[in-house]
Amino acid sequence: MTTMRGGLPTSGDLFASGGMLDSGEPLGSRPSRQSTTEASLRGALGAELANIGGGRTQLSRWLDGRVAQDQIGDIVLVFSELLTNAVDAAPAETEVAYFAAATAQQIKLTVVNSRSELGPVLPVAMPNPEAECGRGLALAEVYSDKLEILMNLDVIEVCATFMLPSKDHFAG
Repeated sequence: MTTMRGGLPTSGDLFASGGMLDSGEPLGSRPSRQSTTEASLRGALGAELANIGGGRTQLSRWLDGRVAQDQIGDIVLVFSELLTNAVDAAPAETEVAYFAAATAQQIKLTVVNSRSELGPVLPVAMPNPEAECGRGLALAEVYSDKLEILMNLDVIEVCATFMLPSKDHFAG
């Protein structure tokens, strides 16, 4: 579900307002107060498509042992799509920041980039089936349990949440 408030996509109360936290960290670099983070991953990559594979590899290794093997592929797919969108939208020679947080109940991925064009970010829509692009956010929305978009004047932050099966789910 994509969260949108006041006509602009937002991530509700999960993140501080503004493009940067007081510490200089990008939005989304801290987990919400509502959950206790057990583990986290932070990274940044140059806004070039060639750098996305390294981010995917880093996330995949971080997820190994934290989530079921059959979930890793979906989570990494969404992360890859969010990174690709962020790199495409970011001005040249800037960085795209990413953050992953794990609790016993969920994995949250956040990708943050500067904006090169000002204007509204349109709600997630299903892509034209004949188009060769435009499927990233639609895939992220389908594969994640929650998709949130925060648009600031010069920063876009996208957060995808994946709920993890409870331990009782496996006790059959």
